Amino acid sequence: MPIGANIFDADGRIIAVNSVARSYFGVSEDDLLTNYRLFEDPSISHETKHKLRHGQSAIEERWIDFQVIHQHKMYATKKSADDRVCIHLHYTPYGPDQNSVNGYHVTIIDITERKQAEEALRKRDALLRDVNELQSHCCCPIPSMQNSILSPRP
Repeated sequence: MPIGANIFDADGRIIAVNSVARSYFGVSEDDLLTNYRLFEDPSISHETKHKLRHGQSAIEERWIDFQVIHQHKMYATKKSADDRVCIHLHYTPYGPDQNSVNGYHVTIIDITERKQAEEALRKRDALLRDVNELQSHCCCPIPSMQNSILSPRP
């Protein structure tokens, strides 16, 4: 399983991005991502930003919202607004101690297939519940036919 990795300085500016992370976000190898700021990204939760600012690790799972990326012009991406990629992110501050953060390391794993499989299972389970509920409403014994054998006409 390929793992994306980003390294940020203490202010949340990108220092390095590996090719796997670039592919998840649709960013070309030539783009230095100089305008992207970790703490200005609207897709990162306030809780995660708070933890990072206080030297704590954080984990998120979310769908990349390419529409927001396009709207906010966060970075140039080859992905369309309709593309769907779900990622697991592990944010880790680094530095001499929790009170002195020199930067952040973020690992990224594409979990799109897993999320799609989970959604398919949820839909299947909902369908089975609906069928089971309908069955209890649709099937009932016919009093005059109890204890008789029904057979189709030839």
